Amino acid sequence: MLSENEKLDRFKHLLEYFVSHLEWRINKDQSHVGYATYIQPLVTTNNFYNSGYGYKGESIQHQIEQWADLGEDRNVAIAISATDSSSKGNYLHWNLTWLNIKAEWAINVDNVKHIKALYICTEVDNPQAPSELKFSIDELGLFDNKEPNDHLKTFMSKFIDIWHNLQQEQEFQEQNVLESPVQQAIIKLLEANKNLILTGAPGTGKTYLAKIIAKHWMANEENGCLGFVQFHPSYDYSDFIEGLRPVQQAQGPIGFELKEGSFKQCCRRAAQEADTAQKEQRDAQRYVFIIDEINRGEISKIFGELLFSIDPDYRGAAHPVQTQYHNLINPDDNDVFADGFYVPENVYIIGTMNDIDRSVESLDFAFRRRFAWYEVKAQDRMDMLDESKALKDAGLCDEAKKRLEQLNEAIAGIPSLGTPYQIGPAYFLKLEHYLSDDSPFDSLWQYHLKPLIFEYVRGFKDRKELLQKLEAAYNCQSPSEQQN
Repeated sequence: MLSENEKLDRFKHLLEYFVSHLEWRINKDQSHVGYATYIQPLVTTNNFYNSGYGYKGESIQHQIEQWADLGEDRNVAIAISATDSSSKGNYLHWNLTWLNIKAEWAINVDNVKHIKALYICTEVDNPQAPSELKFSIDELGLFDNKEPNDHLKTFMSKFIDIWHNLQQEQEFQEQNVLESPVQQAIIKLLEANKNLILTGAPGTGKTYLAKIIAKHWMANEENGCLGFVQFHPSYDYSDFIEGLRPVQQAQGPIGFELKEGSFKQCCRRAAQEADTAQKEQRDAQRYVFIIDEINRGEISKIFGELLFSIDPDYRGAAHPVQTQYHNLINPDDNDVFADGFYVPENVYIIGTMNDIDRSVESLDFAFRRRFAWYEVKAQDRMDMLDESKALKDAGLCDEAKKRLEQLNEAIAGIPSLGTPYQIGPAYFLKLEHYLSDDSPFDSLWQYHLKPLIFEYVRGFKDRKELLQKLEAAYNCQSPSEQQN
């Protein structure tokens, strides 16, 4: 466990690195006090990453990893996405929250922008959001080579206090989700079948529900018990199971090595855990593998012979299969898959997909019959809006529900559309981005819902009339009122 002084020391280095990174990225200023300590060693070894999202596991996180752990449940991540000092994409981020530290810039006498202060912010997508606490670089004592001062202690304390409050709110919301009939039904199906597809209208929070289940079972990326991929047309067997990948040899030409894909890596960890649990006479930790947009990949190309292995009736070491590259396994390596690959009993697969995607037809019956299917309906996820503190504070929850219900009722009444084309509540959470507008609901329609619905009715002869009808329903008006 870290002492308070160790936390403060790491936090100070973290802030100093953050400032040095931005000063170098924006100004290419080698004279900045932090350049020699933090940036030059990375630049000279070609290990400096200009931008990236540390909370997604990107390489930029390696640049702060020695200071990112402050002794709490989650580490601090760095996120840099833009190329100018005014961007909302420059921040230090507390993983899985909206808690961030951002920089305030000012123009000096040489007409150059430099960072003058750091502030804590809890709304990353709103550059005008008020700061929770702000101190200048001098007040924080950055780059002074002294012990952390009182302002820095206050800054770190506030940062962690806000995170604890956010964590409590999040845990309360997640518990409500877990106790809902929808989630209970999903958990029951998954426990019985091991493989489950969550399907339904777009914006119903299917991926969120899958991650809540994983968290409930103590499966997360930090402990290696959670795997997550998103299928797409270029995704194949070598990405999912294994394949030959190019590697640069120390001397000579590029060679090829057998590399495991994301699913096989997860299964290997699960198999090792199951073996340890059996020896210790305890239940094995569950491993959850989430496949987002599962219908967007070419299933037979991705799964190959694993269509047999994922079947709940053929799990475990008693049912090994010979993968395409099994002959490359060295029998002397004591590999858990030496006799063949298998999907362990403690692996649970959750796929998500939208009913209306044209690629749904690509899922053949051999694949379908190995999964249980659960439709997440828009009406079943209305509680998603109640979980938004911003919408509650703005008094928009009830109106959002009413507009969503009216719109979905109108969509369901169009024979060529029906309930699969209904809108999920997640779309209405985007209202949080437009709270400062004169009419947040008009902005939501104009920038999000109208373009989506236009695609719904694009090929219809009466598309103009249908769009007007659905807009009227969204505004809780009759079509005649909408025209007037």
